Amino acid sequence: MRPFQANNFVCFLVVGIVTFSMVSVAEATAITTYNQAPYCNVSQSSTLGVFNGAENAVDDDIYSLSSTLEEEHPWWQADLGGVFGINSIYLFNPLGITPVTLTFQDTATNSSYTKSLDPTETYSYAYTFYLPPAIYADLVTVELQQSGSLQLGTCEIDVYSAAPVPEPATILLFGTGLTGLVGSRIRRKKKAASV
Repeated sequence: MRPFQANNFVCFLVVGIVTFSMVSVAEATAITTYNQAPYCNVSQSSTLGVFNGAENAVDDDIYSLSSTLEEEHPWWQADLGGVFGINSIYLFNPLGITPVTLTFQDTATNSSYTKSLDPTETYSYAYTFYLPPAIYADLVTVELQQSGSLQLGTCEIDVYSAAPVPEPATILLFGTGLTGLVGSRIRRKKKAASV
């Protein structure tokens, strides 16, 4: 009876390791993104009127406008509430998108990355700026590049990051181990009862 129990344990162990490996590979290839902007605190350098607050840029309504007063280098900022790997930024403005500077800042490590973007070659009302290597940040700032008294207005700003992939492999491995422990416990009780 002893070798049989050892073989069961080895079998559970091998099945758990193989399953964990297969699911981990599947998880690594499944990259999804989701918009962080609706869940964060937003602000801007100033606000034009009562109905043009910074929150209008993240309300998923392309008809509401977030707008600053005319000023030198107006900005809009999103505090994500935690560090995320940012993959892309989506801007929508029916008046057209002007050259902007995107600043990504990680306040915990006091590091920042700035990217100047000029979408005027592909003049569009909506533009997605892709960031091939994910930039880790908890603050994202959009600022107008030109000097002079300018107004920053936008209808939608989305900040996309890699979604944390749930780990079913870990749960499956834990469940397999737990099943093995319960099975061996039941066998011990049956053996003790038969003796």
